[in-house]
Amino acid sequence: MITGCGSLITVPTTVLNDREGHVFNSSHNDLMVVELKVANALVRQILINAERLPQETQIPRKGYHTSCALNPRFRWKVTPLGMIYLPLRFGDKIKSQNLEVDFLEVDVPTAYNVISGCPTLHKVKAVIASYLLQFQYEVDDGSVGKLFKDQ
Repeated sequence: MITGCGSLITVPTTVLNDREGHVFNSSHNDLMVVELKVANALVRQILINAERLPQETQIPRKGYHTSCALNPRFRWKVTPLGMIYLPLRFGDKIKSQNLEVDFLEVDVPTAYNVISGCPTLHKVKAVIASYLLQFQYEVDDGSVGKLFKDQ
């Protein structure tokens, strides 16, 4: 329970077990890469970056820093081109979480179309089990939705 914040945050109960996950070919330490619907288009190769970044930069609406580090694992230094506000859907049509997200537009050659980080994961109340290649989030109706990643 969080006290002194004025209101209580409710979170659905999530259960992670390996019986409902996939059979793994080998041990892994893979990044979570999923596909989600962004602005009425199914976008593949979305990196779910759950690391809390020490260099994570908040970019104000009216201006932004000339360069920022997106991910220390990849050592990218980029210059933002702008911000765009788009609808995002986690899950399928039945069990989904719909929200609108600010995306930072950059021009960087990468295998990923979108990199989704901590602010978006906090909005959907996400729980990630990278060992099980499983991602659980709160659905619009308050239940728990699941995404699985293939190995």
